[in-house]
Amino acid sequence: RLALTMGNVLAANKLDSMLWGENHPLGHDVTIEDVENLSLDDVKQFYHDHFNSDNVTIVLSGDISDEILSQIKQSFSGNWGGKSVAEATIPCVSSSEPKTEIIDRPHLVQSSIMGALMMPLRTNPDYQALRCLVKLLGGYYGSRLNMNIREEKGYTYGIQSALLGKKNDSVIIVYTSCATAHTRLLIEEVKREMARLRQQLMPADELDVVKQHMLSDLMKTLDTPFSIARYVGDWFTCGVYPEYFNKQVEAIVKCTSEDVLQVAQTYLLEEKMLIAIAGDEEKMQLQTKI
Repeated sequence: RLALTMGNVLAANKLDSMLWGENHPLGHDVTIEDVENLSLDDVKQFYHDHFNSDNVTIVLSGDISDEILSQIKQSFSGNWGGKSVAEATIPCVSSSEPKTEIIDRPHLVQSSIMGALMMPLRTNPDYQALRCLVKLLGGYYGSRLNMNIREEKGYTYGIQSALLGKKNDSVIIVYTSCATAHTRLLIEEVKREMARLRQQLMPADELDVVKQHMLSDLMKTLDTPFSIARYVGDWFTCGVYPEYFNKQVEAIVKCTSEDVLQVAQTYLLEEKMLIAIAGDEEKMQLQTKI
């Protein structure tokens, strides 16, 4: 119950419903009533439908001996669990118009802000340049958003952006919290930085720093047995494929300031952004439209 009153949870849930639509599994907020109405029979039925030999993929990473492999095969071979149900049909992503939604919660001492832009899939040729753009925007401590909004303006303790690419959709997320009175000003600065990336070539030295951060982050995805297993697991859940890692390295090395400018002009459009804010609406003092 406490989690459902937190600003970041409220903003995230609202943004999900704005992005995907209430008929999409990702757009449905889990309510207290949903949890309270869940029965043991519901749990058993879900287990029966989905936890079975027809619906399992096992990823092993590390020093896997023949004995371990044999034990895994023996433990999970044959038919077990219930009969697999047909894969559910996922409705199309909501085509919600760009807008701002405010969840008015007078008890919150800060505003929690989340913005989103739908992006092309990982298979799109622009995707790797978009990764560079998002890293530059808010993906590391020296990013444009952090240097402006945290270091210069002092509106927040930190602001981040991320490119989330799944199998059937992709989205840029910008998220932060700030003093309630700074809400409008902070959002204005986010939009200003987005516009600046569309209008100006990033300096070569800044691009080099971004590339080094990206390559360093990429190396971390394969530095332990657990991270390797997670990466391989993404083959099944996020549309990643075996050659994807090397293609990422190649794309980062080849990325130019012109590439970043081009994808910014194509995709980083504040007029298409969805924004969810949780906080004290009266104290936000939103004199102008966000």
